[in-house]
Amino acid sequence: MAIPRAFTYVRLSLRLLFFAVFLLAAILVWPQTFDRIPGNSPSFARVSDSPIYTLQGTVLNSVTNQPVGHALVQVFGQTPRNVFSDSGGHFQFPNLPQMQTTINVIKPGFLQEGKGDTGGKIAQINVGPQISPVIVKLIPEAEIRGKITDKAGEPLDGVPVNLYFFLDQNGVQKKHLYRPTTQTDDAGEFQFTGLPGGDYLLAAGPSWKDLSDPYAPGSLTPFVYPQSFFPGVQKAEAGTVIHISTAQHARANFALPSGRTFAVSGSLVGGSPRNSFLQFVNTSGQEISIVQRREGLEGFRARLSAGPALIKAHSTDQQGNHFYGQSEVDVSSDLRGLRIAMEQVEIPVIVQRESSPAPNEERDAPPSLNLISLDPAHPDTSSQVTGEPGNWNHSINNIEFGRYRVQVNVTPQWYAESVTYGGVNLISEPLVVGPGGSQSIQIRLVRRTK
Repeated sequence: MAIPRAFTYVRLSLRLLFFAVFLLAAILVWPQTFDRIPGNSPSFARVSDSPIYTLQGTVLNSVTNQPVGHALVQVFGQTPRNVFSDSGGHFQFPNLPQMQTTINVIKPGFLQEGKGDTGGKIAQINVGPQISPVIVKLIPEAEIRGKITDKAGEPLDGVPVNLYFFLDQNGVQKKHLYRPTTQTDDAGEFQFTGLPGGDYLLAAGPSWKDLSDPYAPGSLTPFVYPQSFFPGVQKAEAGTVIHISTAQHARANFALPSGRTFAVSGSLVGGSPRNSFLQFVNTSGQEISIVQRREGLEGFRARLSAGPALIKAHSTDQQGNHFYGQSEVDVSSDLRGLRIAMEQVEIPVIVQRESSPAPNEERDAPPSLNLISLDPAHPDTSSQVTGEPGNWNHSINNIEFGRYRVQVNVTPQWYAESVTYGGVNLISEPLVVGPGGSQSIQIRLVRRTK
C-alpha cells in the first residue's frame, strides 16, 4: 500500500525540528562545557577546567651570548612538543598543564650545556603559576682533525684512530675511550667532531699489510704499524695531551713507525676453557694482538708486535665463578708452547677491633672495601664487597689480577687505624693481586672518641 504524500512531509518536518533543537542545545551548552584555548583557532578547544601555562625562553650561544636561531627545542610531558627558535633565539610552548619537565635543544654544531660530557646537568623546570622565562645555552662544538702517515710520509688508509678523555673517579684519574671511534680515509685523514672542551689523548693503530698468512713463521712475517700515541710514541704516558677549548679546532698529524710481528702459541690450563677470553696488551695496557685464533678448547695462536707483552686469560664456569691467568713475555721471536694457568682468586678479610662492640653495635654492618683499579688495561674495573651483619670477617672473590687502591668504609663510630696485606700498608700502597695464591687483608678498627 502506498504511503500518503502528506505523511512523508510530516515525518521529514519532525526530523528537521529534532535536529534544530539538538543544534540549539549544543550552542547554548558549549561555552559552559569547553574552555577556549588561547592562541589557537576558535575551533580547537579542550575539555577541562584545569589551568594552563606558557613556557617561553631563549636559546643562546654560551661563548658569544648571542641568540641561536632555528634550533629544535623539545619538552616532554604526556606528549612531546617541538618548536624551532626564531631568529632572536626565542621559543614558547603555550597550553601546557602544570608539570615538571626538562628542555632538550638540538642544533648542528652545538652541544647543549649540561648534557653528556659538557659538565653540570640539565635543570628541572616547574611549569605552573610562578613560571619564568628560561635561558638555554648551547656550547659550540670543538673538533680534532689530523693525518696519519708512515715514516716516509705516505698516507695510511684504514688505520683505526681512538680518542681518549680523562675523568677523576674516586680520586684516580682514569682514561676513557671516546665514542664513536673512527679510521683514516684514503688520504690518511681522520676527524672527531662534536667534542666538548677538555683534555684528550689521541691513538692510532694497530694496522698491518701483506697479511696473506697471519700464522706464517718468522721468515714470512708481515710488517705492522703498532698502536702509537700522538705525536708518535709507543706508551700512553709519553703521549702529548691535546687541550682544546670550546669551539676550538685542533689538528694533530703524526707518523706511525713500522715493526715486525711474531707468532705466539700456547694453551690454557685450569678454569673453564670453553668460556674463556684472551687479551694481549703491552705495558701501557694497549691491545697489541694483530690476529688471534683458538685451537680447540685450550689452544691459541696469535701474532704480536715486538716488545714486552702481557697475555691475560679470563674464564667463567657455570656457577658464575671467575678464573684469571696471565703470562709476561718479551716478544722478539716466535714463541711456542706457552702455558697460562687460570685460577680463582679469593682474598680473606680479617677485621680486628680494639674493643668489643657495644650491644647496640653487634648488628652493625662490617667494613666494606672498594677496589679501584690502577691498571690501564682495565681502567673501569672496581669491585665492592660487604660481609654479613654480626660476622665482620669475610672475603673478596673473583678479583682480576692487577693493582688496586683500597678504600675502607666503616660505620661512623669506628675508623681504620691500619689496613695491611702481607706486610704492605694498603693505606698508602696499592694492593697487588697476581698468580700463585693470595694472603689476607688485615683491618684494625679503633673506636672514635667523642
